[in-house]
Amino acid sequence: PNRVRMSIAERKAVAILVAEIGGRPAAVKVDSEGVAFAEASDREAASLPVLSGLRFEDFRLGTRLPASLAPVLSSLAKVRDEEPLLLSAFSEIRVVRKARGDPELILYPMGARIPVLSGPVLSAQSLRSMILVLDVLGTKGIAGSVGELDFRSGTVVYRGKEDHSG
Repeated sequence: PNRVRMSIAERKAVAILVAEIGGRPAAVKVDSEGVAFAEASDREAASLPVLSGLRFEDFRLGTRLPASLAPVLSSLAKVRDEEPLLLSAFSEIRVVRKARGDPELILYPMGARIPVLSGPVLSAQSLRSMILVLDVLGTKGIAGSVGELDFRSGTVVYRGKEDHSG
């Protein structure tokens, strides 16, 4: 009684959004709770993946992302805390919303032109596995013929570029 206790914790970014602020595109930091809380510096923007596939009307700082992205954001926070360099291995994480169920992700690795499909929960182990498979494909000289990697089922599946109809 007769006392108030407060604790203040700085928000930590897990990803970057590109949004329009004041009529210009800006890189915005997003935390594990889905709050777009501040503009990112160039260094911050370069060290975190861009979270894309999201549309905003009347965006402003403090905007909260949809609750359906909670598993994605909390898993990114866990990876950031365990092995932050793993996040810098991917330039973009595109959110693909489905009519039902959890969203899916398409990850775009740095230095490789092969998109990687994933479920909504990422882990340090799954990101390491993705990087390992990409490295093996590059070492074997077949990366150029691979259109995408699919990690959604627990078994790695790759589709050749010729498998896609244009």
